[in-house]
Amino acid sequence: IASVSVDNFSASQFQYSNFGNTILIPQLQIVVSNGDALISWPASALGFQLQQTTQLGAGAAWTIATNATVQIGSNLEVTVPITTATQFYRLVH
Repeated sequence: IASVSVDNFSASQFQYSNFGNTILIPQLQIVVSNGDALISWPASALGFQLQQTTQLGAGAAWTIATNATVQIGSNLEVTVPITTATQFYRLVH
């Protein structure tokens, strides 16, 4: 359980509590191989999904990556063909 207080430089104060359990965010690894990007993360990171977008910032439209996810050893891996289009990836829970 965590509690955060924020003071927005006025007399107002906001308090947030009961966030629940802390979730460790796994690190994505990207390796280039034979014209593909191999994106992987620990298989022990249960409940995470890979998302992608073509831009960052307020206008970003994140969607779930539809490429097949396979388990290789202790990692989950997605193979993405490298193109000239810019793509950004993240894991969400």
